[in-house]
Amino acid sequence: MAAPFKRACSQAARGISQHRSQPTCIRQRPQWVSQCNSARPFTSTTYRAAAEEKDAAPSEPTTDSPTYFNQAFYDSLEASDRDGYRTLDAEERRKLERVKRDLDAEFADGSPFSQSINRQISTAVHEIDTAFPEDPPPSRGRRIESFFNMGEPEDIGPDDEFLEDDISSAGHAELEQHRDLRELMRIAVWEMPLLTKLSKQFEPERHAGKEADPLRWRYTTYLGEHHPASRKVVVEFKPAVVGRIAGVSPKALQKLAGPRFNPLNGTIKMSCENFETQAMNKRYLADTIQKLIAEAKTNDFADVPLDVRHVKPKPKVHFPKEWRMTAERRQALDARRKGFETPMLEAAEKNEGPVSGAKALEIEGQMDLREEIPIMQEARQPMPAGKMGKKQMGQKPVQRP
Repeated sequence: MAAPFKRACSQAARGISQHRSQPTCIRQRPQWVSQCNSARPFTSTTYRAAAEEKDAAPSEPTTDSPTYFNQAFYDSLEASDRDGYRTLDAEERRKLERVKRDLDAEFADGSPFSQSINRQISTAVHEIDTAFPEDPPPSRGRRIESFFNMGEPEDIGPDDEFLEDDISSAGHAELEQHRDLRELMRIAVWEMPLLTKLSKQFEPERHAGKEADPLRWRYTTYLGEHHPASRKVVVEFKPAVVGRIAGVSPKALQKLAGPRFNPLNGTIKMSCENFETQAMNKRYLADTIQKLIAEAKTNDFADVPLDVRHVKPKPKVHFPKEWRMTAERRQALDARRKGFETPMLEAAEKNEGPVSGAKALEIEGQMDLREEIPIMQEARQPMPAGKMGKKQMGQKPVQRP
C-alpha cells in the first residue's frame, strides 16, 4: 500500500516542477491533472469527517519530533490514503504536505493555471456548440384569436428547414418560365409549319337575304366577368317577312304583338331575361314567335283595329335652306365688310392719327347695311296663343303601314 502512495507523490512533485519550469505562453496541461474548473483535493474520493472514524488519530507531535505527524493534514486525507500516510516516515510526510500545498496553490481559483484551464474549456465548449448546434424548439404557430378558434394554433405549420441543397422559390419560378418559353419555341419551329397544310382559300360569306334569316338576335357579353345582364336576349323581325314565310297575315302579327310593334320602322321587338342562361331565354322567345304564328293562322283579327297609341313620333328639325351659305350670300357679306372697313382705311391713309374707338362706333351707327332675311322676319312675328294642329306647325303625319 505504501509503494503506490509514494510513487504517486513522486510523480506529482515531478510534474509540478516541470510545469513551473515551462514558460507561461507554452505551458501545457499535465496528464495527471483532472479536467475541472475549480481546485480539488489530491484524491478523487469524497470527504469524510474525522469523527466518523472508529479509531482515533494519534496526537500531533512537534515538527522536530522524529515521529512527525500532522493531524490537520491527516484529517484532510481520504480514508483510503490515511493508512499509507501512517506508513511514511517524517521526511516523506513533510514532502507530501509540500506537494499538497503546491497543488492547492497551483489549482486555486484565480491562479494563472486555473485561468488558462478555464479559457481552454470555454474555447472547446464554443467549438462544440458551433459544430453541433442544438435543435431549435418546435414553433407552435401564430395564434389567431377569434370567436370560432379562440386559443387554437394556426393550421399552417412552420416552414421546413432550408438545407442549402436547393434553389429558392423565385429560382424555381424563373426555371418554370424558361421551360414555358422553350416549349413555345419548339411549337413554333416544329408544329406551326404543319398548319399550312390546313389552309383554305378565303371566301366571303354571302347572305341569302331577309327571307333566309328573318330573325335578328342580339346578345350582351361582358368579357372576363359574370354579369346579370349577360343573360338577356333580344329578337327583332318584320311581320311582313315572317308572314310571307309562314303564310299568315302581317296585320294579324302586328295586332298580336301589341305595344312591341313599332309602326315607324315596321318591326316587332321582344326580349327575355327571366331565365338563368342565354340559351333558355332564346328558346323562350322562339316558342313565343311560334305561338304568334299559330294564333295568326287560326284568326286574322280583321275586326280589331291596330292600336299605335304607344308610339310618340319625334319631329325632325331640318336646317333651313335660306340659312345655307351660297355664292351670292358670300358676295353680299364680303361687300358689307368692305363698306365697313373702307372709312377706317381712308382715315389711316390721310394720316389723321390712330383710329378712335368712339369714332368707329359713331361711323358704324351711321351705316345701315344689315339685310333682312325673309325667314327671320317670320321668326320675329309673335305666335298665336293656344294649341295648334300639326298642319299649322309644319309636321308631317305618321305614315301607317
